[in-house]
Amino acid sequence: MSKVKGTLRLAGFLGLTLPLMPIQALFNATSPYLARQFPTLYHKILCRLLGVRVRVEGEVPQCPALIVANHVSWLDIPVLGAHFPVYFLSKAEVASWPVVGWLARAAGTLFI
Repeated sequence: MSKVKGTLRLAGFLGLTLPLMPIQALFNATSPYLARQFPTLYHKILCRLLGVRVRVEGEVPQCPALIVANHVSWLDIPVLGAHFPVYFLSKAEVASWPVVGWLARAAGTLFI
């Protein structure tokens, strides 16, 4: 990836994420349904913005399920979040990270 393309994608990520943070906070406070749907939409837009193409093979579970995935890179989170209404598990230290911790808490991440 060229430096220009990488810079544009980073700018796009920040331009998408920062304005949506207060919207997620508002949904968390007022509407559990929208609070749950919003991260999926965010992850879909983020994957598109980053140029990530995802091919889903097989059936997406329609009932509650446990999805276990080997966490290979930071892209795992938006890819899984874009295709499944998930709650992520994370180590407790992530909750104190700037921006990332807030995003994780807003999306309903459970910290261990």
